Amino acid sequence: MIKLIRNLFNDDKLLKENPILSLLIFTPAGIISSLLSVPFMVLSFPFLIFKKQTQVILMRFLLFIQHSLSLGGLYVIEEIIFKDFQFYDIIIGSCIASISFRKSIKSMVEETLIKTFK
Repeated sequence: MIKLIRNLFNDDKLLKENPILSLLIFTPAGIISSLLSVPFMVLSFPFLIFKKQTQVILMRFLLFIQHSLSLGGLYVIEEIIFKDFQFYDIIIGSCIASISFRKSIKSMVEETLIKTFK
């Protein structure tokens, strides 16, 4: 069992490539990320006055937050359904997601940056 869990969070492969996790976690996170893209796009408009290198750094930061929020959204939904929801649950869920899915979030951010700034 420990070997299965260690292989699941192995840095050699992305968690997004696992079909079970892709269906259970990344599909709902994709929907949440799509909804979050509008406010984060509005937040990124003021950064257009900066140089391209600064824009890339700021966009990388905003995309990392967006993907962390979307992957942590399942934790927030669980808190809403089964317990009382507090606003700090969003921060806790995002922190858990950014630690657990670090490599997957990093690859999604890099993929988006390549598509945006190419």
